Amino acid sequence: NSKIKKLTDLISKRHIKELLLPTLEVVNLYNYIQLIDKEISNLLSNKKITTKEGDSSFIKEVLGKLFKTLSGNTVQISWSHGDFQMANILTREKKFKVIDWESANKRFYLYDLYILEGGIRSGVSLKESIEIFREKISFSKIIIMNEDTISLLLIEELRFCINEEYSENFYAPGFKIKQICESILNYLNE
Repeated sequence: NSKIKKLTDLISKRHIKELLLPTLEVVNLYNYIQLIDKEISNLLSNKKITTKEGDSSFIKEVLGKLFKTLSGNTVQISWSHGDFQMANILTREKKFKVIDWESANKRFYLYDLYILEGGIRSGVSLKESIEIFREKISFSKIIIMNEDTISLLLIEELRFCINEEYSENFYAPGFKIKQICESILNYLNE
């Protein structure tokens, strides 16, 4: 639908202009990895949450493989909504309001655009969402869709899912995490 595409384009452009670019910073890859390792370790060691045996080691194995695919020395991060999908964007005419900011955090700067444009939250597979995003941003002269970009998007998607499932709101996490980890491994092995 062309109306939805125009609205999505408008939302993306404003999000870039008002949140992503003003908060964009370059961090050392080592510091980025340490930040994620610490965050994930804290979540997985929370005694209030029941974890399935082997979840922690499987998650750390997948993250380790993703980290090893990164070839650069730095990562561009910015403040991010985290769940930037149409279900969290209220629209009326040409005005919109983004809701549900509980997952806001500093992430790889393209993650919000990947969520919105790639359709991962709408039931599209991980592989399909990467291809959809690649197609939608192919016109961009400033976004480079290389293996590091894909790996950073996968790291952030896994990070988001872990934060969602391993919160005290769920108490018995692990169902979606196993699926996303397996999807990431399948993608890496293709």
